[in-house]
This record gives sequence, C-alpha cells and structure tokens, in this order.
Amino acid sequence: MVRAFSFLFACSLLADAPMNPDVEGAQTFNQSLSVLKEELSSQFGRANTLTESGATEEEYKDLIVAVSSIREKIRCLEETWRRTAVGEISRADEPYAMWDVGETSLSQLVIEYGANDFLYVIPQELSSMKISLYSGIPLPQESWEEMIEMILAQNGIGVKRINPFVKQLYIFKLDPSAVEAVIAKESDLQLFAPQTRLFYVFSPPPEQLKSVQSFFERFSDPKQAIVQAIGTKIAVVASKMTVEKLLGLYHAIWEQGQGKVVRFVSLLKIGMQDAERLLEAVFSNATAKNRPAYYPTNAGELATFLLPQGIVLVGESETVERAEKILVDMEAQLDDPGENIIYWYTCKHSNPEDIALVLGQVYDSLVGSRMEKGASSFEAPSPPPVLPPSLNSKITAPPPTPDNPCPLPYLCPGPGYNPAMPATAPFIQPRMMDKDQKTAFGNFIVDTKTTSILMVIRKEELAKIKALLKKLDVPKRMVQLDVLLVEKKFRDNREIGFSLLQLGTNSSGKKETAVAYSAAGESELFGNGLFSFIFSRPSGKFPAADVKFNFLLAQEDVRIKANPSILAINQTEAQISIVEEISINNGAFPFNSPTGTVIQDSFTRAQYGITIHLIPTIHLPDEEGGPGFVSLETDLEFDTTTIISQDDRPPVTRRNIQNQVRVADGETIILGGLRQQIEENTREKIPFLGDIPGIGKLFGTARSKDISTEMFIFITPHIIKDPVEDLTCIMLEEYQKRAGDIPEFLVRIDQAKEYERRYLFKQSFRLLFDKF
Repeated sequence: MVRAFSFLFACSLLADAPMNPDVEGAQTFNQSLSVLKEELSSQFGRANTLTESGATEEEYKDLIVAVSSIREKIRCLEETWRRTAVGEISRADEPYAMWDVGETSLSQLVIEYGANDFLYVIPQELSSMKISLYSGIPLPQESWEEMIEMILAQNGIGVKRINPFVKQLYIFKLDPSAVEAVIAKESDLQLFAPQTRLFYVFSPPPEQLKSVQSFFERFSDPKQAIVQAIGTKIAVVASKMTVEKLLGLYHAIWEQGQGKVVRFVSLLKIGMQDAERLLEAVFSNATAKNRPAYYPTNAGELATFLLPQGIVLVGESETVERAEKILVDMEAQLDDPGENIIYWYTCKHSNPEDIALVLGQVYDSLVGSRMEKGASSFEAPSPPPVLPPSLNSKITAPPPTPDNPCPLPYLCPGPGYNPAMPATAPFIQPRMMDKDQKTAFGNFIVDTKTTSILMVIRKEELAKIKALLKKLDVPKRMVQLDVLLVEKKFRDNREIGFSLLQLGTNSSGKKETAVAYSAAGESELFGNGLFSFIFSRPSGKFPAADVKFNFLLAQEDVRIKANPSILAINQTEAQISIVEEISINNGAFPFNSPTGTVIQDSFTRAQYGITIHLIPTIHLPDEEGGPGFVSLETDLEFDTTTIISQDDRPPVTRRNIQNQVRVADGETIILGGLRQQIEENTREKIPFLGDIPGIGKLFGTARSKDISTEMFIFITPHIIKDPVEDLTCIMLEEYQKRAGDIPEFLVRIDQAKEYERRYLFKQSFRLLFDKF
C-alpha cells in the first residue's frame, strides 16, 4: 500500500508539470528519462562499494529505498508521456471506424464509407445487393477507399473513374474493357498497384495454347478474371495480383517443358491397332475419370496416328518418351527367340582363334548345323582347320619338274643345279600371326588385331555362350621345364712299332739294293708319337741302316652339357633351339661370267645343334594338396660335329628321341640315354720276325682306337600355380646352383675321377704286353 501510494503521489507531481506532444516536449521527455537512468546506474554502482567496505544492513536498506524511488519516477514519466500522446490523437481530425455493420446493402456501404471527394454512381442491379461485414479492428479513414474497392473486387464488382469527381460501380464480366493498362511484358507489372485491373497479353508456345488457357481458367476466380484465347495468344483481364499468381504457377509447372514433340516408332512384332489400343488404355483411361466439364478432352494427352511403317506419337516430351518406352518394352517381351543378334567379346586371357573354334563346334551342336547353315547364307565360309605340324613329320621337297628343276631355290644358285641336301634344313623363322587377318569360324569372326570375337548367334543361345566364355577365357596354366642334356665322348688312341726302317743304299737316298718299311700311311691320324726311338749307323761291314720306333698313347675326352629352361602354356608347343650354323661345300658349279664359264665351289649354310620340341599337358591333383602330374610329348634332336675338314664336309652325329611320358610335379626323369662304344685294332708286322714272342712287337706296328660315347637327357617339370611367387622361387633355386648340378651327378663325379686314373694306368700296360 505504501509503495502504491508513493507511485500515485509521484505521478501526480509529474502530471502537474506541463508537457507538450511537440518536438520540444519530446526532447524534454528524453532528457528527463536519461537523467533518471544515470541516477539508477550510479545507485547500482554504490551497491558494489558497500559490499567491498562491509556496510551495515541499514545502509543497504536506505539504498533499496533510493533505487525504488528512481524506478517509480521513470514509470511516472513514461505514463505522463503516453497520456499526452493519446490525448493529442483523440483531438485529431482522422476518425476511426470498426466497420462492424452486419448485413447491409452495397449502396449503403458505399454511402457510409466511400471517399468524400468522389460521387459514386451505383447501377440499379447493384444497389440492392446484400453484403455482410463483421470486424473488431478500427480502421483509419485514409484506408476506407482501398478497403471498399477490395471488398467489391472480391464480389466481382469493379470501380471505374468516369471523370475527376465521379466513380461508377460495374460488374467485371459485363465490362472486361474497363482496365487501366494493356501490357505484354511481365516486367511491366512492377509499375502498378496490387489491385490495379490490367489487360495482360500472354504468348505461350502454339502447341500449348489450349492447355495453358484451360490451366489459367482452372486456377483463377471466374468473378475476378477473364481468360480468352485470341489467335496464338491468351488475354488475361484481372488485377495485378491475380496476373502475378497465374504467371507464377505457369513458370513452376510449364516452364520446364519443351512443348509437344512428334516421334515415329517402328513396330515389328506388335500390330498397329493393338499398339494404339494399348496406349489408349495406359494414358486415356486414367485422365478421363472424374474429369471436370470445363477441362478439354485432349489437353496435354497423347495423340496417335497410324502409318503403314509404324505409329506416330504426338504429345508432351515426357508423355511421348514414356509411350515409346512402353512399346519398346512390349516388343522386347514378345521378342523372337530365333532372332539373330550381334555380340562382341574381347578375349582377356586366351587366343581368340582357339576360343572361336570351340564356340563354333558348341554352337553347331546347340542349334543344329544343317538348319543354321541353310538359314544363314550370309555367313563367311569356314576355313579349313589349321592343324599344328606333327612332331614326327619331316621336311620333304616336291619332285622336280621341267618348269621347276629346283624345288628349293635357296639351294640353287643357278638353273639346272640340284646339290645334295645338308644334314639339317636351314633355319626357318616361326610363323608370325597376321594382325590384319580376320578369320571366320562359322558364326564367329575373329579380329586378331583387337583379339576380339564377333558373334552372329541366336538370342536364346546368348546366355549359354556367355557362361561358356567365362569358363574358357581364363588364365592358362603354365609349367616350367628344366632340360639337362649331357654327352660325354672319350677317344683312346694307342700306337707302338716301327715308323721308319731303311737298310742298305736306301739310307743314303740312292735306292739301290735295300729294304724299307714305313708306317707313314697312318701318320695323319696318329702322328709320330709322343716318344720315338731313332737308330742310325753309317755303311761299313754291314749295310747302312735307319730305324725309327714310335710309342703313342693319346686320349681325347669331350663333354657337352646343355641346360636350357623354358616356360610353356598348357597344351602349347614349346621349342628350344641351340644351333650352330656352318657352311657345307656342295661341290664345283659352273657360273656364267662375262669372260666365259667359271668353275667354282658352291656352299650351303646348314644348322646343327640341339633342338627340343615339347608339348606339356598339365593334370591337376584330384585332392587338395596332392601332387600334380605333367604329360610330355617330346621330340629331341642332338647333333654333334667335328672340326671342319679341308673339303668342308664335316661328319655329323645325330641322336633323336621321340616319346610321351607322364611325370609328377617337381620330379626329374631320364627321357632317354645312349651308350655307344667302338673298338678298332690294327696290326702290321714283318713276317716271321713279328711273330717272335716278346720281341715281335719290335718288328711291326700295332694301333688301337677306342671311342666311347654316353648321352643322357633329363627333364624336370614345375607346375606354376601362382605365376609370381612360383617363378620367383624357381629362379632363386636355379641361381644357387650351377647348370647341371643334380645331386646324383655330384655323387658320381668323384667315382668317375677315380675310375679314370685306374683306366689310364691299365692302358699303359696293355699297350706293351697285350697280344692284339
């Protein structure tokens, strides 16, 4: 009570002070309010000082009273200013009205709240029109005219100015020309008030004319707007607000569309009438139900026209695309399973010719070769199968003819000459694949340049062909083949006896009464020996004599080793050639020269060495972790030659092994071996003297030749399961040992050396005491 009484007393004191609602009064109010707020802020600052100094409760109580007093002064000042402002407003000339008139006539409303500076003309048909207004909001008099025109517009009645002093009410539908402006640009709408009635000319695409007109009529109030198509344009008579609303809806719905499109669809399996009924069932029935009476029947729908070649679709882009998709999907479902299609496949891991050959055989089995060949006359003829050359085949030349006397021109330097063939035909480069060649295997055409297969097959068989391709075009298995060829040739030559015996005058070269014996006929093969005993005496009581005695023990040990290694694909021939090319003398041959016919030697280049042909077949284990096996079809040819003689016709020793074997993964097998031993003994002696025991060898010559040849061929296959890891392990293992270092050979090396020492000592005694 005390606080309320103080507030009323303070307000009464402030109310006595004069306060005008003009500019000076506002400045006085603001200054007084600012002073009171500063006093209130200083009092709150004093509270902080009392807290720091430890003041008593009485001091805090006095501070609270002072703060409350300042706050009451501020409220009283604000209340005084409010009363002054309200009183000023109540004395103003602008009255307020509640417009809560209930049910009244249109003429009475205009008379009471119409503009004071205009005279309104109300037609008879409008004067008695009833209207109801209920409102609790006071409206200032300056807004009465705008409010009346808005209420009349909502009821389809407009107000037009006849002259500067008279306005007339009219019905929108009966006088559409009563507009304030005619515009055709949307940007010009910004120049008019919201309730301004305008004549707007809209230009839609010609194919959308009917649809846009129906759209505007559907989304506008018939009492307030008039929509009329004039040629290819649409006239809209409405207020600016209504026009902006219609244009906003048009941009949101129609602007993204491209208008009507015309598209032709060719049909092969569906009849034209059936296609038309199908589209009618999909598009027409859905929109015909519950259609408003004012909505055109064909607006925005799909139109169809039948032609002998197909069907024409006319409509919106989305509608036409959907209709075309429906027809294409329907034809796909009714597709003929026997129809031929073209399918392109690129091989990733295999030779396209091999896959095409397999696919051709499988496809003929699926569809029947007779029916497919009879129906597909356009297919390229199948070439004859190219079989790999047999390992057992030999190169044979065609017989000579009068037109072609030399079947092998590379051996014929001139006409009429056919020299003897060398032991081995000249080296021929392997056949290279022609990348530009396209080979056809029935319905499968191979493009070797892109390693692709073009297939012309039935559609129903495509799924089976794809499933088969997934199993055929896979990384091929590989095998590492390590080959070891060892040949050892040992020659042992022995000679003992007279090399020269001259008696009598023959020793002095007169060749009178004398006896001579010489073993020079074999000197080219054996020479004069490592040790020769020569005896000579001049003539005297006995005839002159020259005696030469030879001792020879010669040995030749030749070892040939080859350790080639090759990586081969399953069921693919691999070839290793280690050859030496030499010239062979074919004999004398007459050449025509400007000076006449010249006889010269003819030579042919021939190759000799090691040639290995291998075709591996990999057999994977039946159980997980079991050993795999490799079947090998081998053809090994091993040639050895001696030093070329003076007539350029060296002897050639050829060994050939052809077989088929099966070996476990990682095991070493001996494919073949050859042991050959040749012994040749020759003895020449003087009759009677050469038969004397003990000293008979001093009256003759004895020669002995032993030739021993041994050859072995070892092969070790390694199946490559992981091309990266397995090959790395094999390479590391090979780097750690020398070529040919198989454990079995290392054990036998020491035994062979010991045997050789014993053999040499034995041959020396045999030379002196053997009775051959």
